Amino acid sequence: FDSSTTWSHAIINPDGSRDAHYDMVKAVNATVLSLGAQLLNAESTGVYQLGTLPPHGTAAPADAPVTTTDKADLTVGLFKTTDGHTLALIANRDYKNVASFTLHLPDAKLEIFDQPSNSWRPYTNREFHLPAAAAYLLRW
Repeated sequence: FDSSTTWSHAIINPDGSRDAHYDMVKAVNATVLSLGAQLLNAESTGVYQLGTLPPHGTAAPADAPVTTTDKADLTVGLFKTTDGHTLALIANRDYKNVASFTLHLPDAKLEIFDQPSNSWRPYTNREFHLPAAAAYLLRW
């Protein structure tokens, strides 16, 4: 036990009990683990922002494969897998509000990664309601 520092806001209290943040961190870790497994062997091919461009942000290039005309503030990360798929990690930069938007994507068989089941499922809709500070992983 290190008594030289007073720790606060740890996910485990000094008595060993879990604090209110424990389950939040547990959920984030599960999400990162499942997304990370999908991205581990993929090569990053680009990243850009849609909506309001943040300081030092990168606007979508003219040939961007993922765009929207809606006002959602999103970050798009693009990846190429060893089996030839393109992955797009779409993150909501608003940590307080749901982002509702329609994506313009290549005309291809679109799939969305379902984190709870750790599997891909077909996704024919191009409309999204992305929770605050959350991300979706798409594949085509």
